[in-house]
Amino acid sequence: MNKRPSHGRSERPVRRPDNRPAPPDKATVNRPPTHVPPVEETPVVSSSPRIYGKHPVRSAFESERPVHKLWLSEGLQPPILAEFRALAKQNQVPVQVVPGSRLNQMCPDVQTQGIVAEIGAHDYTPLEDLLDLLKAKGDEAFVIILDQVQDPHNLGAIARTAEAAGAHGIIISRHGSAGLTEGAAKASVGAIERIPIARVTNISRALEQLQALNIWSMGFALEGEVSYFDANLTGPVALVIGGEHAGIRPNVAKHCDLLVRIPTVSPTHSLNASVAGSLAIYEVVRQRQVQARKLLKNN
Repeated sequence: MNKRPSHGRSERPVRRPDNRPAPPDKATVNRPPTHVPPVEETPVVSSSPRIYGKHPVRSAFESERPVHKLWLSEGLQPPILAEFRALAKQNQVPVQVVPGSRLNQMCPDVQTQGIVAEIGAHDYTPLEDLLDLLKAKGDEAFVIILDQVQDPHNLGAIARTAEAAGAHGIIISRHGSAGLTEGAAKASVGAIERIPIARVTNISRALEQLQALNIWSMGFALEGEVSYFDANLTGPVALVIGGEHAGIRPNVAKHCDLLVRIPTVSPTHSLNASVAGSLAIYEVVRQRQVQARKLLKNN
């Protein structure tokens, strides 16, 4: 019996008893190469705060603030890698050297400089302790008050300037203000580890307590009565700096002994909070140095 011509059609596959086509021969199957997707690193999740960068992390070790763990980038220069490994060993802190991408996952959108540390929560200084310190400083008492400064970078920058200028502490409001976050620590370059920072619910009440210690409060505002160049900042003084958007709140302004302004000669009437704070802080330093030279000359 002659076979039926196929007319170019392929023969039907052999059917298995269950009516399914027989599986093809494994040896004849041209399978694509097996691709195993890379395992993504899971970011380290922790409720403890982290700081990053050479100076903030080094300052945390120097201030004996609790450091729980240290991560270092494998791309760090050998001397820096050796320095922080030694700090971790000296303080019995676990250290892990990881790819730089791991640090980017842990602290996104920031420049970690290849160094990240998990630390204990920053302890604010009780206001009573800061008041005792200011009382002991007498006529040299010098404190900065931030009324709802919301940007952590401004808080950190002001803390850096205040610590460098020899201020004895900073008071911030509990509500509507930036706290001692990673960003503030980075901007302060470690200064928040060395200068007392108190957090209070009522800035106006804190001003009253400072005034009871004969510390004069100078509020910096656009509507200031005199230029800060003409204000006497040589005695015990508290500088009050307002927030980025609204400045000093009206009730806080009422509790200041004097409102002063930073003169401007252009349409730019207001300055960034950290810039205004830095100008104010170093005007105190300038006036006190001028007074000290006069006293020395007279003696």
